[in-house]
Amino acid sequence: MLGPRRWAFQPSAQSTYSGATRSVRAHPLEDAQEEYLALARESSYHPEGPQVDEYDGPNDLGFWRMDIEDQAAFICNDLDLSDEQALYLLHALGLLPEGASLPDFKAVEAQGRPTDQGQPGDALSPQQLTRLRDDRDALEAWEDGTDEDDSESTSFMAVQGAGSDMAAAGTNGYLPEHIPSHEGNGAQQDALASSSDEASARNGASSTSFQVSIRPNIADPKPTGLKTISGVPALPYDQMSFDRDFEVINLRVVGRRSSTAAAMGDEIELTPGKLIAGRYQVLEQVGAAAFSRAVQAYDTLERRLVCLKVVKNDKECMDACLEEVRLLQMINARDPKDEHHIARLYDYFYHLGHLFLVVELLGGNLFDTQCYDPSYFSPGRIQSIARQVLHGLVFLHQNNIIHADVKPENILVKNYSKCSVKLIDLGCSIYNTEAHMSHYVQSRSYRAPEVMLGLPYDGRIDIWSLGCVLAELATGQVLFPNVSEAAMMARMVGMVGEFPSFMLKGGQYAGAFFTRSGRVYERDAETGMFQLLVPKRTTVQARVHSSDRGMLHFIRHLLVLDPSKRPTAEQALRHPWLQYRYRSPK
Repeated sequence: MLGPRRWAFQPSAQSTYSGATRSVRAHPLEDAQEEYLALARESSYHPEGPQVDEYDGPNDLGFWRMDIEDQAAFICNDLDLSDEQALYLLHALGLLPEGASLPDFKAVEAQGRPTDQGQPGDALSPQQLTRLRDDRDALEAWEDGTDEDDSESTSFMAVQGAGSDMAAAGTNGYLPEHIPSHEGNGAQQDALASSSDEASARNGASSTSFQVSIRPNIADPKPTGLKTISGVPALPYDQMSFDRDFEVINLRVVGRRSSTAAAMGDEIELTPGKLIAGRYQVLEQVGAAAFSRAVQAYDTLERRLVCLKVVKNDKECMDACLEEVRLLQMINARDPKDEHHIARLYDYFYHLGHLFLVVELLGGNLFDTQCYDPSYFSPGRIQSIARQVLHGLVFLHQNNIIHADVKPENILVKNYSKCSVKLIDLGCSIYNTEAHMSHYVQSRSYRAPEVMLGLPYDGRIDIWSLGCVLAELATGQVLFPNVSEAAMMARMVGMVGEFPSFMLKGGQYAGAFFTRSGRVYERDAETGMFQLLVPKRTTVQARVHSSDRGMLHFIRHLLVLDPSKRPTAEQALRHPWLQYRYRSPK
């Protein structure tokens, strides 16, 4: 936790630092520079208080594993489960014979939870046994899901109870689902931004999602009182309501004469020299992502180099990229001078069974740059990148858009020598009004704690991601490695402090990672037994290893567990470190 000497920039009439209060002068940049230099000169200052580092090295996962001897007592007394969930879990692990009741150490009264199990020692009723059997398929499906990825220990997600009885008891995050993982080191990190079921639910639940609409022909309106075949009165067409509630994407379909797209295969060849849609000449391959392939191409009409993205012929990919088209069109319209560091959309069309996006051609992403030139990321350049990304996030958040996938792969270099960058990939972005509809957003290593816990979230999840990105640029290592979500929780606790109690009490999924007493646990993938993850104490400064205390304080300023205390993008831009001018970005 932050020590008593916590230093934070407050945009007010006075600024307090090291016990001295002084008025802010008329030149905020000069004043911020003095505050930054004072911070850097004070050798005894530590952004997180006294230095404690229990890590064994840079590859330390950040916690100790502690075996639990009495698994049955742990399940009954430490996990926030209903009685039926606890009973079935005990049966599934072979810790309680079928037909037996909860053991005597089950302290129902002390836990303050209602139960219909009767007194300890009573046999299960036929109705209770029926409900337990009804839960079996759900738990077995969950157990099968944990074997899909042997590289990580999936956090326990206990089965949800059957019917209204389980709803009354409360599931507290124990849902029969398996959340797929992402690679924590960057490459192909977000295999898909959301599951197909989740994406379908999100797209169908709100009118702000992409809508395919056909304007009716109102030149010859139906006479008043006309009824449809079913007998329901025909509604009049309301152009004003249509314009207010819906957006229309005018998607051009480009095809050769005397040919059909149906005759084409699922994949289209993008060989150098090939002309796409009679306009874009393929030059060379650029790369591939979850939703698309990208090539560098020459626009023969505008006579400029562009990036041609070919979307995979899949409904989920098409939906995500059409949503990105809609957002990029809005951004182009509201940022005509290209001032907000977000990649531009030039054109889009449907051709040979594929959706094509023509976007601004940029350089490599920050992950690739880190791989082949790690010395590039000096404090001055990291500051420049942070400032540009925050400007982009301010613009998005002002338009009620959450990027929801800020990571090194989604920040591209526009000019290497000037260190100018742009945000890309709005295919996973969501509106603020849709934030409650999905908690499967962000790549895992950059996922904000409120998202993992199942709490309400807003644009400040992008700020957490940016803090993780900046720490990674400074060290070349992922700040929160993608081992498992429980492992990340333990690492967060050891590095930035304990979670506030309201986050653990209100989090929909908090019970999947934390015991009732707030300890982190997970279920071992090999043995099926529960283990405690004991956090190792460390600090952001110990992990980043930089002498630039202003940069360290800024990164720590972004990595605040409580989202209500985390700065917004606009507030983060006012931090003194971003106002300080380095003599050279190198």
